Amino acid sequence: MSFNLNSLWLDWRAKVPDGVPNPSNAYHLVLLKELCLKQGIDTKTTDSVILFLEKKVDDEDVIKYKQDGESKEMKAGSAKTMDKEHPAKIEYDKLKGSDDEDEEEDKPEPMKIDANPFDKEDDEDKEGGEEKPSEEQIENEKDKRKFLKTTVDLLIQELKQTKTGAGAREMDKEQWVALKNFAEGKGPEIKQYEVSEQDIDDAIDLIKSSGKKGVMSFLQTKGAADPDSIRKGTEDNPGPGWNRDRKMVKSFLACGGLSAVTGKPLSIGTSNVDHRLSLENGGKDEPENWIWMETEMNMNKSSLTDEQLIERAKKALSVTDDEKRKKQLMNIIKNESKKFVTEHYKTLFELGGNGGITEDELKGMNYKEIKAVTYGWNKIYPKTSDLYINTYAAQKAGSRGAGGRGVALNKGDLIKNVIEQLSKKERVLTSEEIEALDGQLQEGIEDIKREAGK
Repeated sequence: MSFNLNSLWLDWRAKVPDGVPNPSNAYHLVLLKELCLKQGIDTKTTDSVILFLEKKVDDEDVIKYKQDGESKEMKAGSAKTMDKEHPAKIEYDKLKGSDDEDEEEDKPEPMKIDANPFDKEDDEDKEGGEEKPSEEQIENEKDKRKFLKTTVDLLIQELKQTKTGAGAREMDKEQWVALKNFAEGKGPEIKQYEVSEQDIDDAIDLIKSSGKKGVMSFLQTKGAADPDSIRKGTEDNPGPGWNRDRKMVKSFLACGGLSAVTGKPLSIGTSNVDHRLSLENGGKDEPENWIWMETEMNMNKSSLTDEQLIERAKKALSVTDDEKRKKQLMNIIKNESKKFVTEHYKTLFELGGNGGITEDELKGMNYKEIKAVTYGWNKIYPKTSDLYINTYAAQKAGSRGAGGRGVALNKGDLIKNVIEQLSKKERVLTSEEIEALDGQLQEGIEDIKREAGK
Protein backbone atom coordinates (compact mmCIF):
# COMPACT_ATOMS: atom_id res chain seq x y z
CA MET A 1 0.00 0.00 0.00
CA SER A 2 1.42 3.39 -0.99
CA PHE A 3 0.94 6.23 1.46
CA ASN A 4 1.91 9.91 1.62
CA LEU A 5 3.53 10.47 5.03
CA ASN A 6 3.92 14.23 4.55
CA SER A 7 0.21 14.53 3.78
CA LEU A 8 -0.68 12.64 6.97
CA TRP A 9 1.66 14.87 8.97
CA LEU A 10 0.03 18.04 7.58
CA ASP A 11 -3.46 16.73 8.31
CA TRP A 12 -2.40 15.78 11.84
CA ARG A 13 -0.91 19.23 12.47
CA ALA A 14 -4.14 20.84 11.26
CA LYS A 15 -6.16 18.81 13.75
CA VAL A 16 -4.25 19.23 17.02
CA PRO A 17 -5.11 22.35 19.07
CA ASP A 18 -1.67 24.02 19.03
CA GLY A 19 -0.58 22.78 15.60
CA VAL A 20 2.29 20.71 17.03
CA PRO A 21 1.59 16.94 17.15
CA ASN A 22 2.90 15.29 20.30
CA PRO A 23 3.16 11.47 20.26
CA SER A 24 3.07 11.44 24.08
CA ASN A 25 -0.29 13.25 24.13
CA ALA A 26 -3.16 10.72 24.19
CA TYR A 27 -5.63 13.18 22.63
CA HIS A 28 -3.22 13.90 19.74
CA LEU A 29 -2.90 10.17 19.07
CA VAL A 30 -6.68 9.79 19.03
CA LEU A 31 -6.85 12.49 16.34
CA LEU A 32 -4.13 10.72 14.33
CA LYS A 33 -6.00 7.42 14.57
CA GLU A 34 -9.16 9.09 13.25
CA LEU A 35 -7.21 10.48 10.29
CA CYS A 36 -5.64 7.09 9.47
CA LEU A 37 -8.99 5.30 9.57
CA LYS A 38 -10.59 8.05 7.51
CA GLN A 39 -7.94 7.53 4.80
CA GLY A 40 -8.70 3.83 4.62
CA ILE A 41 -5.84 2.42 6.70
CA ASP A 42 -7.02 -0.74 8.48
CA THR A 43 -7.36 -0.78 12.27
CA LYS A 44 -4.55 -3.25 12.89
CA THR A 45 -2.04 -1.22 10.89
CA THR A 46 -3.21 2.03 12.49
CA ASP A 47 -2.86 0.66 16.02
CA SER A 48 0.64 -0.63 15.26
CA VAL A 49 1.71 2.75 13.89
CA ILE A 50 0.27 4.51 16.95
CA LEU A 51 2.27 2.10 19.13
CA PHE A 52 5.42 2.91 17.16
CA LEU A 53 4.91 6.69 17.43
CA GLU A 54 4.44 6.43 21.18
CA LYS A 55 8.07 5.32 21.39
CA LYS A 56 9.32 8.63 19.95
CA VAL A 57 8.87 10.92 22.92
CA ASP A 58 12.11 12.65 23.96
CA ASP A 59 13.64 15.85 22.62
CA GLU A 60 16.54 14.03 20.91
CA ASP A 61 14.22 11.79 18.89
CA VAL A 62 15.40 8.73 20.84
CA ILE A 63 13.22 5.67 20.40
CA LYS A 64 12.97 3.45 23.43
CA TYR A 65 11.42 0.06 23.63
CA LYS A 66 11.89 -3.19 25.46
CA GLN A 67 12.64 -6.44 23.75
CA ASP A 68 13.32 -9.79 25.47
CA GLY A 69 13.44 -7.98 28.80
CA GLU A 70 16.31 -5.74 27.69
CA SER A 71 15.93 -1.93 27.33
CA LYS A 72 17.33 -0.50 24.09
CA GLU A 73 17.78 3.06 22.73
CA MET A 74 18.06 4.04 19.09
CA LYS A 75 18.32 7.33 17.22
CA ALA A 76 15.45 8.06 14.84
CA GLY A 77 16.58 8.39 11.24
CA SER A 78 18.96 5.46 11.43
CA ALA A 79 18.29 2.40 9.26
CA LYS A 80 19.29 0.21 12.20
CA THR A 81 17.20 1.88 14.86
CA MET A 82 14.67 -0.92 15.22
CA ASP A 83 14.66 -4.67 14.86
CA LYS A 84 13.21 -5.65 11.49
CA GLU A 85 10.88 -8.15 13.17
CA HIS A 86 9.34 -5.61 15.57
CA PRO A 87 5.58 -5.64 14.69
CA ALA A 88 5.16 -1.87 14.99
CA LYS A 89 8.11 -1.32 12.63
CA ILE A 90 6.65 -3.76 10.10
CA GLU A 91 3.26 -1.98 10.00
CA TYR A 92 4.87 1.44 9.92
CA ASP A 93 6.98 0.45 6.88
CA LYS A 94 3.88 -0.80 5.08
CA LEU A 95 2.50 2.73 5.04
CA LYS A 96 5.53 4.01 3.17
CA GLY A 97 6.25 1.18 0.78
CA SER A 98 4.37 -1.05 -1.64
CA ASP A 99 2.46 -4.19 -0.73
CA ASP A 100 2.99 -5.66 -4.18
CA GLU A 101 5.64 -8.30 -3.49
CA ASP A 102 5.65 -9.38 -7.15
CA GLU A 103 7.28 -6.10 -8.27
CA GLU A 104 10.58 -6.12 -6.44
CA GLU A 105 12.07 -3.51 -8.74
CA ASP A 106 9.32 -1.03 -7.83
CA LYS A 107 9.86 -1.31 -4.10
CA PRO A 108 11.20 1.93 -2.60
CA GLU A 109 14.45 2.04 -0.74
CA PRO A 110 14.04 1.59 3.05
CA MET A 111 12.96 4.94 4.47
CA LYS A 112 14.57 6.53 7.47
CA ILE A 113 12.14 7.13 10.29
CA ASP A 114 12.23 10.86 10.92
CA ALA A 115 10.88 12.57 14.00
CA ASN A 116 9.46 15.25 11.69
CA PRO A 117 8.77 14.59 7.99
CA PHE A 118 9.74 18.18 7.22
CA ASP A 119 13.35 17.44 8.24
CA LYS A 120 14.10 15.51 5.00
CA GLU A 121 16.72 16.57 2.50
CA ASP A 122 15.93 18.92 -0.38
CA ASP A 123 15.59 16.05 -2.88
CA GLU A 124 12.68 14.78 -0.80
CA ASP A 125 10.94 18.17 -0.54
CA LYS A 126 8.18 16.94 -2.80
CA GLU A 127 6.26 13.73 -2.36
CA GLY A 128 3.13 12.89 -4.25
CA GLY A 129 3.22 16.33 -5.89
CA GLU A 130 2.97 18.22 -2.59
CA GLU A 131 5.51 20.91 -1.72
CA LYS A 132 7.18 21.02 1.63
CA PRO A 133 5.77 23.96 3.65
CA SER A 134 8.18 26.76 4.41
CA GLU A 135 9.29 27.66 7.92
CA GLU A 136 7.16 30.80 7.65
CA GLN A 137 4.09 28.74 6.78
CA ILE A 138 4.72 26.44 9.70
CA GLU A 139 5.08 29.38 12.09
CA ASN A 140 1.93 30.99 10.71
CA GLU A 141 0.05 27.75 11.27
CA LYS A 142 1.31 27.58 14.84
CA ASP A 143 0.24 31.20 15.44
CA LYS A 144 -3.21 30.46 14.05
CA ARG A 145 -3.62 27.43 16.30
CA LYS A 146 -2.58 29.45 19.31
CA PHE A 147 -5.00 32.24 18.37
CA LEU A 148 -7.91 29.79 17.95
CA LYS A 149 -7.17 28.11 21.28
CA THR A 150 -6.89 31.43 23.14
CA THR A 151 -10.06 32.88 21.61
CA VAL A 152 -12.13 29.76 22.22
CA ASP A 153 -10.92 29.67 25.83
CA LEU A 154 -12.23 33.24 26.22
CA LEU A 155 -15.58 32.33 24.69
CA ILE A 156 -16.29 29.43 27.05
CA GLN A 157 -14.76 30.90 30.22
CA GLU A 158 -18.17 32.02 31.54
CA LEU A 159 -21.32 30.46 30.06
CA LYS A 160 -24.03 31.85 32.34
CA GLN A 161 -24.84 35.55 32.52
CA THR A 162 -22.79 36.97 35.38
CA LYS A 163 -25.08 39.95 36.09
CA THR A 164 -28.79 39.33 36.52
CA GLY A 165 -31.83 40.94 38.09
CA ALA A 166 -32.42 44.64 38.70
CA GLY A 167 -28.71 45.46 38.71
CA ALA A 168 -27.94 43.71 35.41
CA ARG A 169 -27.86 46.98 33.45
CA GLU A 170 -26.09 49.17 36.04
CA MET A 171 -22.81 50.71 34.89
CA ASP A 172 -20.16 52.83 36.55
CA LYS A 173 -18.86 56.11 35.13
CA GLU A 174 -15.92 54.45 33.40
CA GLN A 175 -18.30 52.21 31.48
CA TRP A 176 -20.56 55.13 30.52
CA VAL A 177 -17.53 57.05 29.24
CA ALA A 178 -16.52 54.03 27.14
CA LEU A 179 -20.06 53.72 25.73
CA LYS A 180 -20.20 57.44 24.95
CA ASN A 181 -16.82 57.30 23.19
CA PHE A 182 -18.03 54.32 21.18
CA ALA A 183 -21.17 56.18 20.07
CA GLU A 184 -19.01 59.15 19.08
CA GLY A 185 -16.81 56.91 16.92
CA LYS A 186 -13.87 57.07 19.33
CA GLY A 187 -13.98 53.48 20.55
CA PRO A 188 -11.02 51.09 20.56
CA GLU A 189 -9.59 49.82 17.29
CA ILE A 190 -10.47 46.13 17.15
CA LYS A 191 -8.51 44.16 14.57
CA GLN A 192 -10.72 42.08 12.30
CA TYR A 193 -9.37 38.66 11.31
CA GLU A 194 -10.21 36.67 8.23
CA VAL A 195 -11.91 33.46 9.32
CA SER A 196 -12.19 30.42 7.05
CA GLU A 197 -14.68 27.57 7.25
CA GLN A 198 -11.79 25.35 8.41
CA ASP A 199 -11.08 27.82 11.23
CA ILE A 200 -14.72 27.56 12.31
CA ASP A 201 -14.56 23.76 12.22
CA ASP A 202 -11.37 23.76 14.29
CA ALA A 203 -12.87 26.17 16.82
CA ILE A 204 -15.98 23.98 17.17
CA ASP A 205 -13.73 20.94 17.68
CA LEU A 206 -11.98 22.82 20.49
CA ILE A 207 -15.34 23.74 22.03
CA LYS A 208 -16.48 20.11 21.92
CA SER A 209 -13.22 18.79 23.38
CA SER A 210 -13.44 21.31 26.25
CA GLY A 211 -16.18 19.34 27.98
CA LYS A 212 -18.35 22.46 28.36
CA LYS A 213 -22.01 21.68 27.68
CA GLY A 214 -24.52 23.75 25.73
CA VAL A 215 -22.03 26.18 24.17
CA MET A 216 -23.40 25.90 20.63
CA SER A 217 -26.97 26.21 21.95
CA PHE A 218 -26.03 29.43 23.76
CA LEU A 219 -24.51 30.78 20.55
CA GLN A 220 -27.59 29.83 18.51
CA THR A 221 -29.74 32.21 20.60
CA LYS A 222 -27.28 35.11 20.92
CA GLY A 223 -28.69 38.40 19.64
CA ALA A 224 -31.87 36.68 18.45
CA ALA A 225 -34.16 39.10 16.64
CA ASP A 226 -37.25 36.93 17.12
CA PRO A 227 -38.05 33.28 17.89
CA ASP A 228 -38.05 32.37 14.21
CA SER A 229 -34.55 33.76 13.67
CA ILE A 230 -33.04 30.91 15.71
CA ARG A 231 -35.06 28.13 14.07
CA LYS A 232 -32.49 25.81 12.50
CA GLY A 233 -34.69 23.48 10.51
CA THR A 234 -32.89 20.68 8.68
CA GLU A 235 -30.20 20.49 6.03
CA ASP A 236 -32.84 19.62 3.44
CA ASN A 237 -35.23 22.27 4.74
CA PRO A 238 -33.12 24.91 6.55
CA GLY A 239 -34.82 27.54 8.69
CA PRO A 240 -33.81 31.20 9.17
CA GLY A 241 -31.44 30.13 11.97
CA TRP A 242 -29.58 27.48 9.98
CA ASN A 243 -25.85 27.71 10.82
CA ARG A 244 -26.48 30.69 13.11
CA ASP A 245 -24.26 29.09 15.76
CA ARG A 246 -21.44 28.73 13.21
CA LYS A 247 -21.88 32.37 12.19
CA MET A 248 -21.61 33.36 15.84
CA VAL A 249 -18.35 31.43 16.16
CA LYS A 250 -17.04 33.18 13.05
CA SER A 251 -18.11 36.59 14.36
CA PHE A 252 -16.41 36.00 17.73
CA LEU A 253 -13.20 34.78 16.10
CA ALA A 254 -13.19 37.71 13.68
CA CYS A 255 -12.94 40.23 16.54
CA GLY A 256 -10.61 38.06 18.61
CA GLY A 257 -13.23 37.88 21.37
CA LEU A 258 -12.80 41.56 22.24
CA SER A 259 -15.51 44.10 23.09
CA ALA A 260 -16.21 46.72 20.43
CA VAL A 261 -16.82 49.22 23.26
CA THR A 262 -14.01 48.60 25.74
CA GLY A 263 -11.56 46.40 23.85
CA LYS A 264 -11.61 43.97 26.77
CA PRO A 265 -11.93 40.17 26.40
CA LEU A 266 -15.43 38.70 26.57
CA SER A 267 -17.13 35.37 27.16
CA ILE A 268 -20.63 34.05 26.47
CA GLY A 269 -21.68 34.89 30.02
CA THR A 270 -20.36 38.47 30.05
CA SER A 271 -21.44 39.57 26.58
CA ASN A 272 -24.18 39.86 24.05
CA VAL A 273 -24.29 40.38 20.31
CA ASP A 274 -25.49 43.84 19.39
CA HIS A 275 -26.86 44.98 16.05
CA ARG A 276 -24.61 47.92 15.15
CA LEU A 277 -27.50 49.41 13.20
CA SER A 278 -30.61 48.45 15.16
CA LEU A 279 -33.28 46.40 13.43
CA GLU A 280 -35.82 49.16 14.10
CA ASN A 281 -33.62 51.50 12.07
CA GLY A 282 -33.21 49.15 9.12
CA GLY A 283 -30.29 46.99 10.30
CA LYS A 284 -30.08 43.31 9.36
CA ASP A 285 -29.76 40.32 11.67
CA GLU A 286 -26.59 39.20 9.90
CA PRO A 287 -22.91 38.78 10.88
CA GLU A 288 -21.94 41.94 9.00
CA ASN A 289 -24.17 43.91 11.40
CA TRP A 290 -23.11 42.06 14.58
CA ILE A 291 -20.71 43.42 17.17
CA TRP A 292 -19.82 41.99 20.56
CA MET A 293 -19.99 44.00 23.77
CA GLU A 294 -20.58 43.63 27.50
CA THR A 295 -24.17 42.61 28.37
CA GLU A 296 -24.91 45.70 30.48
CA MET A 297 -23.70 47.97 27.67
CA ASN A 298 -25.86 46.14 25.17
CA MET A 299 -28.86 46.60 27.47
CA ASN A 300 -28.25 50.34 27.86
CA LYS A 301 -27.56 50.84 24.17
CA SER A 302 -30.79 49.01 23.30
CA SER A 303 -32.10 50.24 19.94
CA LEU A 304 -30.92 53.82 20.41
CA THR A 305 -29.24 55.70 17.62
CA ASP A 306 -25.72 56.99 18.28
CA GLU A 307 -27.09 60.47 18.98
CA GLN A 308 -29.66 59.14 21.47
CA LEU A 309 -27.03 56.98 23.13
CA ILE A 310 -24.68 59.95 23.55
CA GLU A 311 -27.46 61.90 25.28
CA ARG A 312 -28.23 58.97 27.59
CA ALA A 313 -24.54 58.66 28.46
CA LYS A 314 -24.26 62.40 29.19
CA LYS A 315 -27.29 62.21 31.48
CA ALA A 316 -25.86 59.20 33.32
CA LEU A 317 -22.48 60.91 33.72
CA SER A 318 -24.11 64.04 35.13
CA VAL A 319 -25.56 62.12 38.09
CA THR A 320 -23.68 62.88 41.31
CA ASP A 321 -22.44 60.16 43.64
CA ASP A 322 -25.04 61.20 46.22
CA GLU A 323 -27.86 60.95 43.68
CA LYS A 324 -26.56 57.57 42.56
CA ARG A 325 -26.57 56.28 46.14
CA LYS A 326 -30.16 57.49 46.62
CA LYS A 327 -31.21 55.74 43.40
CA GLN A 328 -29.56 52.52 44.53
CA LEU A 329 -31.37 52.75 47.89
CA MET A 330 -34.71 53.30 46.14
CA ASN A 331 -34.03 50.27 43.96
CA ILE A 332 -33.36 48.16 47.05
CA ILE A 333 -36.64 49.33 48.63
CA LYS A 334 -38.48 48.70 45.36
CA ASN A 335 -37.06 45.21 45.01
CA GLU A 336 -37.84 44.29 48.62
CA SER A 337 -41.39 45.60 48.24
CA LYS A 338 -41.80 43.55 45.08
CA LYS A 339 -40.58 40.43 46.89
CA PHE A 340 -43.05 41.01 49.74
CA VAL A 341 -46.07 41.45 47.46
CA THR A 342 -45.01 38.50 45.29
CA GLU A 343 -44.79 36.25 48.35
CA HIS A 344 -48.22 37.49 49.49
CA TYR A 345 -49.92 36.41 46.26
CA LYS A 346 -47.86 33.20 46.07
CA THR A 347 -49.13 32.19 49.52
CA LEU A 348 -52.70 33.04 48.44
CA PHE A 349 -52.49 30.95 45.26
CA GLU A 350 -50.84 28.00 47.01
CA LEU A 351 -54.27 27.24 48.55
CA GLY A 352 -55.21 25.89 45.14
CA GLY A 353 -57.70 28.41 43.79
CA ASN A 354 -57.38 31.89 42.31
CA GLY A 355 -57.32 33.69 45.66
CA GLY A 356 -60.84 35.01 45.20
CA ILE A 357 -59.60 37.73 42.85
CA THR A 358 -62.39 39.25 40.79
CA GLU A 359 -62.39 40.92 37.40
CA ASP A 360 -63.36 44.26 38.95
CA GLU A 361 -60.46 44.02 41.39
CA LEU A 362 -58.02 43.46 38.52
CA LYS A 363 -59.45 46.38 36.55
CA GLY A 364 -59.11 48.60 39.62
CA MET A 365 -55.40 47.79 40.01
CA ASN A 366 -52.58 49.77 38.43
CA TYR A 367 -50.11 48.08 36.08
CA LYS A 368 -47.53 47.32 38.78
CA GLU A 369 -50.15 45.74 41.05
CA ILE A 370 -51.32 43.48 38.23
CA LYS A 371 -47.71 42.47 37.55
CA ALA A 372 -47.37 41.59 41.25
CA VAL A 373 -50.32 39.19 40.86
CA THR A 374 -48.60 37.55 37.86
CA TYR A 375 -45.28 37.26 39.72
CA GLY A 376 -46.94 35.43 42.62
CA TRP A 377 -48.89 33.15 40.28
CA ASN A 378 -45.86 32.35 38.10
CA LYS A 379 -43.84 31.45 41.19
CA ILE A 380 -46.11 28.40 41.45
CA TYR A 381 -46.72 27.85 37.74
CA PRO A 382 -43.44 28.41 35.78
CA LYS A 383 -42.98 28.71 32.02
CA THR A 384 -43.15 24.97 31.58
CA SER A 385 -46.71 24.95 32.95
CA ASP A 386 -49.88 25.50 30.91
CA LEU A 387 -50.99 27.86 33.69
CA TYR A 388 -48.07 30.28 33.25
CA ILE A 389 -49.15 33.90 32.66
CA ASN A 390 -47.32 35.44 29.72
CA THR A 391 -46.65 39.15 30.29
CA TYR A 392 -45.00 39.82 26.92
CA ALA A 393 -46.18 39.72 23.34
CA ALA A 394 -44.13 37.87 20.74
CA GLN A 395 -40.75 39.31 19.87
CA LYS A 396 -40.75 41.82 17.04
CA ALA A 397 -37.18 43.03 16.63
CA GLY A 398 -33.89 43.66 18.33
CA SER A 399 -32.17 41.85 21.15
CA ARG A 400 -33.32 44.09 24.01
CA GLY A 401 -36.06 46.59 24.69
CA ALA A 402 -38.43 46.17 21.76
CA GLY A 403 -36.94 42.68 21.23
CA GLY A 404 -35.30 40.18 23.54
CA ARG A 405 -38.17 38.84 25.65
CA GLY A 406 -40.67 40.61 23.41
CA VAL A 407 -42.91 43.65 23.86
CA ALA A 408 -44.61 44.09 27.25
CA LEU A 409 -48.40 43.65 27.10
CA ASN A 410 -50.57 46.68 27.74
CA LYS A 411 -52.80 46.70 30.81
CA GLY A 412 -55.93 45.48 29.03
CA ASP A 413 -54.21 42.52 27.34
CA LEU A 414 -52.38 41.62 30.54
CA ILE A 415 -55.68 41.54 32.48
CA LYS A 416 -57.13 39.22 29.80
CA ASN A 417 -54.18 36.84 30.21
CA VAL A 418 -54.48 36.90 34.01
CA ILE A 419 -58.23 36.16 33.92
CA GLU A 420 -57.78 33.36 31.37
CA GLN A 421 -55.08 31.58 33.38
CA LEU A 422 -56.59 32.09 36.85
CA SER A 423 -59.94 30.81 35.56
CA LYS A 424 -58.32 27.47 34.74
CA LYS A 425 -58.15 26.91 38.49
CA GLU A 426 -61.25 28.78 39.61
CA ARG A 427 -63.51 31.09 37.62
CA VAL A 428 -62.67 34.79 37.96
CA LEU A 429 -66.07 36.36 38.50
CA THR A 430 -67.38 39.57 36.96
CA SER A 431 -69.33 42.16 38.96
CA GLU A 432 -72.61 40.97 37.37
CA GLU A 433 -71.93 37.38 38.35
CA ILE A 434 -71.02 38.40 41.89
CA GLU A 435 -74.22 40.47 42.15
CA ALA A 436 -76.28 37.52 40.92
CA LEU A 437 -74.64 35.19 43.43
CA ASP A 438 -75.23 37.74 46.20
CA GLY A 439 -78.91 37.84 45.22
CA GLN A 440 -79.20 34.07 45.33
CA LEU A 441 -77.46 34.02 48.71
CA GLN A 442 -79.84 36.66 50.05
CA GLU A 443 -82.85 34.73 48.83
CA GLY A 444 -81.53 31.64 50.58
CA ILE A 445 -81.15 33.56 53.83
CA GLU A 446 -84.69 34.89 53.57
CA ASP A 447 -86.02 31.36 52.98
CA ILE A 448 -84.21 30.13 56.10
CA LYS A 449 -85.68 32.99 58.14
CA ARG A 450 -89.21 32.22 56.94
CA GLU A 451 -88.84 28.54 57.73
CA ALA A 452 -87.48 29.39 61.20
CA GLY A 453 -90.48 31.69 61.91
CA LYS A 454 -93.08 29.06 61.24
